[in-house]
Amino acid sequence: MNKPIILSKPDALMLAQLCITKTDSVLDIGCGINPQAYFKPRVHYCIEPYSEYVEVLKSKYAGSDRLKIISEIAQTAICNFKPLSIDSIFMIDFIEHITKKEGKELINHCTRIAKKQIIIFTPLGFCPQNYKPGDVDGWGYHGGEWQTHKSGWNSTDFQHWNIIISPNFHEQNGKGEIFKSSMAAMWAIKNFSGFNILFKLPTPVIKIITKAFRLRNKVVTWVFR
Repeated sequence: MNKPIILSKPDALMLAQLCITKTDSVLDIGCGINPQAYFKPRVHYCIEPYSEYVEVLKSKYAGSDRLKIISEIAQTAICNFKPLSIDSIFMIDFIEHITKKEGKELINHCTRIAKKQIIIFTPLGFCPQNYKPGDVDGWGYHGGEWQTHKSGWNSTDFQHWNIIISPNFHEQNGKGEIFKSSMAAMWAIKNFSGFNILFKLPTPVIKIITKAFRLRNKVVTWVFR
């Protein structure tokens, strides 16, 4: 098992950004109303089963030939993709919304389909979040039941993946309920083409690199404001 890299929230966000490979095709599982924004692929498949979220996506991306919406549950939609047919697969704030059994089966499908990378972002451990059917979600829509958390994930669930952990990432859940103490978050990244040199470096060196890139981004933002 690869040793997790533990960083502050700003450094963890930066490292994740540096570790994500820009590719031509993306499968974005359970994107809700916000597809992944790390980069813009040539083709971006979004799996989203809830009709209200689908309508928001259609409105936000009207006229875009790049975004393809698949309105099915992930466990069904994933079966329609051929082996090695997608460069990158994202599951951002999604896998905790299905059971552990469903999640493991879905990851197995993803490893069959992905050519270059799988990126998962989820709370570390179980993060309480319960909704009733018809409840309003954090976006103000009526998809509350889709936002209930059904599983918790740890680094040990991702053998031979690259793991980034931020111990004090979440102050509240999607309902706005404040936690008694901050909850950790985790990125699990699986590379199929080579390895990322950043994960071979000591954590102090990684912190220097992430801080340097964060400073660079601030300078660029200031120059082009």
